Amino acid sequence: MSNLRYPATIFFAVVTLSFVLPVFYYPRLPEVIVSHYNFKNEPDAWMSKQSAIIIQSVTMAFLTVMFSCIIYFVPKLPKSWINLPHKNYWLNENNREETFLVFRRFMFWLGSITVGFLSLIIQEVYNTNITGKNKLTFAVWIYFAIMLVIISFLIIKMIIHFSKIDKQT
Repeated sequence: MSNLRYPATIFFAVVTLSFVLPVFYYPRLPEVIVSHYNFKNEPDAWMSKQSAIIIQSVTMAFLTVMFSCIIYFVPKLPKSWINLPHKNYWLNENNREETFLVFRRFMFWLGSITVGFLSLIIQEVYNTNITGKNKLTFAVWIYFAIMLVIISFLIIKMIIHFSKIDKQT
C-alpha cells in the first residue's frame, strides 16, 4: 500500500484545496458573476455567486466520490467486466495485486489532474469576475494543454505496462 501513499495524498490534497477555494473567493466575488464564455472568449451566461459556489462544490464532491468509488470497486468487479491487454495474465492470482495497485495509482493521478484542472479553470473564472475583466486569460489554454499532456503520458505508461508480460509464467 505504500506505493499508493504519495498519489493518494496528492489526490486528497487537491480535493481539499478544491473545497477551500470557494471559501477564499466567495467574499470577494460580485453578487452576479459570468459563468460561461463562448469560443470568442466573450461572456454569454451569468449566475449568482451562491449558485456558482454550490455548482462548484457539488461538481467537486461528485468527482471525488466517482474517483473514490472507481478506485475501490473496480478490483471487486468480475474478471469478465474488466478490459485489459493480456487480461488472463494480469488478473491471475500471481499478478492481480500488482495490477490493481497500478490501476489505483493511475486513478489517483487521473483524479488529481481532473480536479486540479477544474479548480484552476474555476479560479480563472473567479479572478476574471473579481477584476472586472470580460475575458479569461490565455492561462486557461496552457492548463488545458498541460492536462492533455499529463493524461496522455499516464495512458501511454499504463498501456506500455500492461502490454508487457513475463513469458516465464
